[in-house]
Amino acid sequence: MRLLVQLSLGLALAAVATVSVRATPVTAQVERGAVEGQIVDEDSGRGIPVVRVEILDLEGRILASTSTDSEGRFRVDELAEGPIRLRAERIGYTSATREERIVGGETLVLTLRLPSEVLTLAPFEIGARARARPAEFEGFQERASRGVGGTHITRREIDVRSPGRLSDLLVGVPGLRITESPSLGRSNRRVSLAWSLPGQAGGRCPMQVFVNGVPARDPGRLDGVGGMGATDGVTIDHLVHPSALEGIEIYTDLASVPAEFLTPDAGCGVIALWTRLQSR
Repeated sequence: MRLLVQLSLGLALAAVATVSVRATPVTAQVERGAVEGQIVDEDSGRGIPVVRVEILDLEGRILASTSTDSEGRFRVDELAEGPIRLRAERIGYTSATREERIVGGETLVLTLRLPSEVLTLAPFEIGARARARPAEFEGFQERASRGVGGTHITRREIDVRSPGRLSDLLVGVPGLRITESPSLGRSNRRVSLAWSLPGQAGGRCPMQVFVNGVPARDPGRLDGVGGMGATDGVTIDHLVHPSALEGIEIYTDLASVPAEFLTPDAGCGVIALWTRLQSR
């Protein structure tokens, strides 16, 4: 009888031990990492807003994406430990790529500098070859149809007014000041944002000009960066002949400027020129 009790007790203890072993699996917890930083203009060092930032693996698959804030800053959390490729893209800038490594439980902090893509355009030639319409042009069409934010001049209005030069289309636009520039050796006007303070004389602030979504350099500027200075305005008549224009957007209030035009030089407003497609 004693032998039977001992045998039964032994079997019961073995069963308990078996259950205990199976009930206590060990699972390792993997810590995630993060990356944060700032995207800045290579020349000025100022933060660039609305930059698309993508985190990819080394095979090119996108793991996460975000956009920079008004100061060019961004942050991406919950990234698995291991190597990554960070890519930054923005209209008007050359895209940049950088390889880094994410460490679990840590935040990678970095600064990425983007060189600007500016373009100097010769006077438009009617016989230009056909080219593809920039994707950003659809945004112009939508904004013009809604009439929201700024002043929009369409091809129909250009045909009605039959201007001799581009700046003729800007005469009378609220907030703009247009002055002659005989010092450039040709009939070419300067366009600037007019401002005034109570009890003070008014001033002028040069606006940022885009052609088909790309910042246009002003050859009449003297500071080596594309500007005549904060009071001289920008020249535009040399960029495109009115007959080659599809439309114009003018924004004199920074708050109304579309995201794709928010460059560090857009503080005094934006003039966006869209050219026509040519078939010959």
